[in-house]
Amino acid sequence: MEAAHNAYRQNRKTGLTRIDMLIALYDKTLKTLDAGTQALRDGDTETFASAQIMACRCVLALLDGIDTAQGEVAENTQRLCLFVAGLIQETGVANWQNAQKLLQPMHDSFQAIREEAIALEASGKIPELNFQATYEHAVL
Repeated sequence: MEAAHNAYRQNRKTGLTRIDMLIALYDKTLKTLDAGTQALRDGDTETFASAQIMACRCVLALLDGIDTAQGEVAENTQRLCLFVAGLIQETGVANWQNAQKLLQPMHDSFQAIREEAIALEASGKIPELNFQATYEHAVL
């Protein structure tokens, strides 16, 4: 995850765009869900546990990038990702398959608009990501 953020920060050096980073994150999430599903089928609890942690991290990264102030589509995307987060907390094959089925169309949609999104970012119509955000939390 951090590597993707660092790569984006160096956007001008690497040419990585916002949409490419998002598509890569969806790719990683879907591949992780696939690996977790297979581990569940195989009864491989160690691999599943690793996949579950990575899937959680990926979905959290997706959620972190959603600005619900942008309207109904963003709000619905957040709801979908929150639902997926709940599914991956379970250990059933069906839950993990459903999580994949829910995220695949999102991935495909971003793939379909990739060229347009790159052009919008290049023209400045899509703002840069803000990596200066901070979060306060407490540990009790």
